[in-house]
Amino acid sequence: MNSKLYRLSSALVTAILAVCLSGCVERGCTDPLAANYNPDAERNDGSCVYDIVTNQANIDFVETYASIVHAMYEDAYLEALVLQETIDLFLSNPTIPGLEACKEKWVLAHIPYSQSEGFRFAFGAIDASENNYERRLNAWDFNPARIDYVEGSPISGIINDSVNYPSIAAKHLLELNDGSGGQQITLGYHVIEFLLWGEDLTPLEDELPGMRAFSDYVLGGSNFNTAKRRGTYLKVCVDQLVADLKSLSDEWSPSIQNNYRTEFLNLTPKKATRFALTGLVNFSQFELAKYRLENSLGSIAGREESRFSDNSHRDLYFNAIGLKSVFDGRYGRVDSTNVEGFSLSDLIVRLQPEMAEKANTLTTDLITKATAVPSPLDYNQSIEVKGSVGPINEMITALKAFGNHLTDVSVEMGIGIKGDLLE
Repeated sequence: MNSKLYRLSSALVTAILAVCLSGCVERGCTDPLAANYNPDAERNDGSCVYDIVTNQANIDFVETYASIVHAMYEDAYLEALVLQETIDLFLSNPTIPGLEACKEKWVLAHIPYSQSEGFRFAFGAIDASENNYERRLNAWDFNPARIDYVEGSPISGIINDSVNYPSIAAKHLLELNDGSGGQQITLGYHVIEFLLWGEDLTPLEDELPGMRAFSDYVLGGSNFNTAKRRGTYLKVCVDQLVADLKSLSDEWSPSIQNNYRTEFLNLTPKKATRFALTGLVNFSQFELAKYRLENSLGSIAGREESRFSDNSHRDLYFNAIGLKSVFDGRYGRVDSTNVEGFSLSDLIVRLQPEMAEKANTLTTDLITKATAVPSPLDYNQSIEVKGSVGPINEMITALKAFGNHLTDVSVEMGIGIKGDLLE
């Protein structure tokens, strides 16, 4: 055989053999020092990630996360101060425009708090048992008859019971809040909401909120004592809201020593990230998708978060915006400045790039679906049933997909959160 032809044939066979064999070789990270070392890999595919890189990425993420948490809570506090001032003015001279101004400020005050709800269930200060901030701030599934008159019970509630409750003060309402095994809420955004709007008694199809009259607060005639107590109750509630939000903001402040922020940032980087992701998944997939939305479908009782004001669609939208703020690492504050830094998206791109595109798509889809949920939520919940086609079901699907993917991402990052998730 011609030697040149032999050499050519031999080279060709070797090349073909190499290609064939390469398909049978398991590729991966072959460096035992890497965080993602694959002991079964026979050929390095260039994917090795080292602890120093992993730790720095997690550090960068949790620092941005902590800054966004503080900014949202501080904004909630600042907006509550405006609500407090507006309520004080109204109580000094109750009028129809004054009551409408209080309602407007309540809606604005609730926006930053709604954005912050993804920080719940993350083992943080908001759910700390010693302060129970969440149950004092935003508990919404409660019996309004414990507070004031409702249909069929014109003298019900603490406000109308001066015998058992001779004075209305923060100390007493704090002691009573969430007593008797739950649903016994006496404080927070939604008690204030009830005191401003009253019960939503109109038929769902009328799509109207509560219609409390401003005269409920006018001091005069036989109404004097009850109106005074109602005004005192509203005043105590908004003052306590301001105080609790200030305390919560301080827990995450970078300028205060030995607070929860310090404790959080002193966790190992992976553990801090696990805490953050646990909160995002638990809130989106379980609290919001399952408890607030799915369990309310087909209901004619109007079960929803802001049921007195018909503000629940807006709560839902800003819940989604808050989740996206953490994913994007960018939060727009009420003063029009931005807090931004290394995001959850950046973290996924750095450590699990093959999962990044899907994560981005699912996060964007949350906003699209939340925007499509119509108002009022109670009416639209009543005409959709679980598993049917409609904007609320689509939102539920989007929230679950988002939560499921973040869970998968956490597993691939080696910080699996499954053991921390609600059922």
